[in-house]
Amino acid sequence: YDIHTGHGFTQHLYIADANGGAKVVEWHKDEMKVVDSPVCTNFRLSAKGLQGDFSGQCERFDLLDGSLKEQPENTAEDCMELLEAVKQEYPQTNTYTEWSVVFHLTDFTVDYAVNMDYDMVYHLTPKDF
Repeated sequence: YDIHTGHGFTQHLYIADANGGAKVVEWHKDEMKVVDSPVCTNFRLSAKGLQGDFSGQCERFDLLDGSLKEQPENTAEDCMELLEAVKQEYPQTNTYTEWSVVFHLTDFTVDYAVNMDYDMVYHLTPKDF
């Protein structure tokens, strides 16, 4: 299913497992593309010519990728701090990071912050659903 926002922008899905595997699934010209990547931000990884070298395409991507290469294992708090470091805020267009989510892949719990309020992180367990 080719996912687009209400603004017509294509979306991508970030899929990861507890063993460290990660893929980004994107759509371009009605064709699904699957890319290996430990990071996903707001640019299309399957763009022609990138061939796995995504550096320099997105400052946010570079910060996350560099941090994870430097420190591959992180606590949930570390992860949320990384997400806070790459938040987006453009008051002139009322555009900002709406949510930041840390998924715990071994116990299926979730931590999330809404509207860049990183002082109030909600924790959900499977029982909350």
